Amino acid sequence: GGGGGMGAGGPGMQQRNGSGIPSRQQLRPFIPRPDDVKYKVEIPDTLVGRILGRAGSTITEIQNASGCEVKFSQRGEYVPGTQNRLLYVCGQASGAKVAQQMVLQKIEGDQGDVSSADFKFELMPN
Repeated sequence: GGGGGMGAGGPGMQQRNGSGIPSRQQLRPFIPRPDDVKYKVEIPDTLVGRILGRAGSTITEIQNASGCEVKFSQRGEYVPGTQNRLLYVCGQASGAKVAQQMVLQKIEGDQGDVSSADFKFELMPN
């Protein structure tokens, strides 16, 4: 037998040469559609940073990849009796699925030190 090699990095990781400044992710404008679905999930305050990313870079990446609007409840606005913020995902059903998977991936982190099994996206009525 033989072990398969691990591929390093992925597509879309290249940086612009010359300036030395990595290109910031530009958030594409979200255009709501009448058949959009809306989900919410509770995120402990300690994990909010994983989804937001540095200066909001991670949440921007999720929004661009899924085509959905992904946003947190206001800072300090918690689910009653908890330290959980609410994360909302709004958009087309197919994109919402992508956004949910990416959010769960970010929650688990690179180390997989947090299980995403406890996080359930709840469909909200329109």
